[in-house]
Parts: sequence; structure tokens; C-alpha cells
Amino acid sequence: MNVDILALVSSFSMALDLAENRHLSHAKRTGYIAVKVGERLGIKGKDIKDLYVASLLHDIGVTTTISKEHYLKERVKNHCLLGSKLVAQLPVYDYLESVILYHHENWDGSGPYFIGGDNIPIYSQIIFVADQLEIRYLPSASMEKNKTVFRDYLSERSGKEFSPRVVETVKFLMETEAFWLDLRQPDIENALPGIYKAYNTKSIDMDMANLLKVGGVFSSIIDNKSKFTKRHSQGLAELMIQIARKNNYSDENTKKLELAALLHDLGKLSVSNDILEKNGRLTFEEFQSIKRHPYYTKHIIRSVQGMEEIASIAGEHHEKLDGTGYPEKLNYNSLSHYSRVMAVGDIFQALTEFRPYREGLTPQEAVKIIKKDVEANKLCYDAFSELNAII
Repeated sequence: MNVDILALVSSFSMALDLAENRHLSHAKRTGYIAVKVGERLGIKGKDIKDLYVASLLHDIGVTTTISKEHYLKERVKNHCLLGSKLVAQLPVYDYLESVILYHHENWDGSGPYFIGGDNIPIYSQIIFVADQLEIRYLPSASMEKNKTVFRDYLSERSGKEFSPRVVETVKFLMETEAFWLDLRQPDIENALPGIYKAYNTKSIDMDMANLLKVGGVFSSIIDNKSKFTKRHSQGLAELMIQIARKNNYSDENTKKLELAALLHDLGKLSVSNDILEKNGRLTFEEFQSIKRHPYYTKHIIRSVQGMEEIASIAGEHHEKLDGTGYPEKLNYNSLSHYSRVMAVGDIFQALTEFRPYREGLTPQEAVKIIKKDVEANKLCYDAFSELNAII
């Protein structure tokens, strides 16, 4: 299964937007602004593609540091450091480590790592401005209103937080109608067709081994969101491998289950920690927030061509055979065997882990609880038997 790495990163950037409670195109729109600035500054070919990828990944380290005080200097420093470490683990973009590390540095040297001027990587200079402008962009406002907001914001910070050269480049772009019309596009990627042709450079395909490396990076982002889910995705992936090997799955299907497990809670980045770590019964509204997460998981993964089956397995782990699950109320006619195995495994993994409202159960206790749902025709008997074979 080969997947284009740029398409994968572009899709998964939506999960990072969810983590910051932003709209699902924040990273992509940041990338658009960065690319347009980069082009004006003479960045070309593969380098412009790398600038776009770095923009998509600029907040990859934000999930474990985000809070109401997200922009305090120490938190900014920590999320840049974590982000650089995570990018270094990606199989093809480790060379962007310093770009992510320094993407919140101030031009005057007063930033988290106290480097300034052109000692800051040019990609970092551009992404910092692009990110801060996108945050302040008002989709429903007029071009003139947004232009005023941008102009005032940039003028106040030029030479202090932002590179004067980058600021002047943005101000030039702001005077073109195309810049604002592009920003208003529902799918901002339509404004950057050249990126996906990589300016005549070849896209990099990902084989399953590298996909699993990417899955491992994003599973750590997901699991680190809360101290109570520290190893949930990784633990589920290990459980899926055990089930697959015990029940003689092919190597290909074993790896598909492992990858789906690593990514199954991708959409949980949209759920606040107040809900994930609540020591008590959830309100109706809080549970509705929880119920949305598999929808986002499926939506994000399915947008990558070639990963449709992974999307289904990962995004259907809360569905039930009788149609009482969520978020799609699928039933036994629509759920593959692998989706059923994932559903049983996810419950087992969750039950055996510590939560703020209970201790973790023993494997035998967890199996007894799952068996009740099997007998009620909510969970698959065959999937349950495969799980039971390794207990």
C-alpha cells in the first residue's frame, strides 16, 4: 500500500488543527500564506514544497503543552522543542527539525531560544508570520477589513517579532485580489496545485513500514494528550498484533490492523482534557463531544487516497452490530471483520487501563464485561473468540 507522503501530512494536519480547537484548514491556510511569501522571496522547486510541509507540521508538538496559557513563553518553547523531536522521527522530513524548533523566534532575539535576525531559519521566519496572520484572518469579513487587521498587526511587530523583509512581502501580497480570493476558498489546497506536482519533483510514496513510523508519531501525539491515555493507542496496536498472529492473519492484514490501531483515536484530539480527565459521570453535552471523535478519525484518514480501508477500521471502533453504536449507527451488514476486531480490542484495552474514575480491570474481568455485549449481539462473537484466544 503506497501513499503519497504530502497527501498524508496534509490530511493529518487537520488533526493538529483539532487539537488547537481551530478550523480544519488552519495549517493548510498557514501553508498557503507561507508558500506565497516564499515564492516572492525566490524559494523554488522542492524547497517550496518543504516550506509547505513545514507549515502543515508547525504545531505538531502542541497537544501536550496547549492550555489557556498556550502563548506563555515557556509553553511556546516546550511545544517547539517537542515538535522538533516528533518531526525528527518522521521517515522523510527529519531535516525540518530546526525549522519547527525555531518557528516562534522573534526577529529581535527575544524569543524562546534567544536567536534573532537571519540566524533564524528563513522557513521559520515565514511560518511564524503566516501562522499568526492566519489566526487573525476573519473568513466572514470583507477584504478591506482583513487587510486593515493584517496591516496594523504587521506594522506594530515588524523588526520586533517579525522579519521586516517577510512583512514587506506580505504587504505586497495583500494588495493583490488573488491573495484574498484564494484565502476564501473552501479548500485552500485548490489554490496551490503546483505544490502537489512538487514543482516537477517526484512525490515520495510511503510503504507500510514507513506508514507505521508515521502512525507511531501520531499515536504518541494522541496518547500524550492526557496522562490517562498515555499508551492507549500503542497498547491497542500491540494487542492487534497479538490477535492477528494468534489467529494466523496475513502479514499485510496484521500491519493494517496495527496501523488502524495507532490512528484510531486521531479524532480524540478534538476533545478537551477537561472531558478526557473528568473524575465523574459525563454530561450529555460532554458525551456528545466524545462521540464525535471517531467521525473525525475516519474523515481525516479517508481523505488520503489509498487509506480508505484503514479509515474504516480505525473510525468504526465504536459501532455495534445492532446499530446502536456511534457515530454512524452502522450494523453487522456494514462492519468488516477487522472493524469488529478493533471494536472488541478497543474496549478490552480501555477496560484494562487506569482511568480517573476507576482502576484498571484484570484481563479476565474485562473479558467478562465484553462477553455480555457479545451475548446481547452488540459485539462480534468471532472477534471476541479471537481476543479470548490470547488471554
